[in-house]
Amino acid sequence: MSDQKEQIIMMDDQEIKVADLDPDQQRLYVQIVDLKNKQSRHQLEFEQLQEALNNFESRLVTSLKEEEKEEEKEDEEESDNSE
Repeated sequence: MSDQKEQIIMMDDQEIKVADLDPDQQRLYVQIVDLKNKQSRHQLEFEQLQEALNNFESRLVTSLKEEEKEEEKEDEEESDNSE
């Protein structure tokens, strides 16, 4: 007796045993599983990239605002000194 659980897939609301598929159908099934796994990995990578991009953009905006505040402060000091 085998301890391996039979793989069953759902297609068109029907349960189908992978072992009952012909070799070409099994190959197609393997392709589908592989593509779904890749899609899932890419979605995860996309979410990570999106968060990293948002972080870098936010840091740049913050840096630019700080620089602008420093320039305004320097301008105020210069105008105070010229009076």
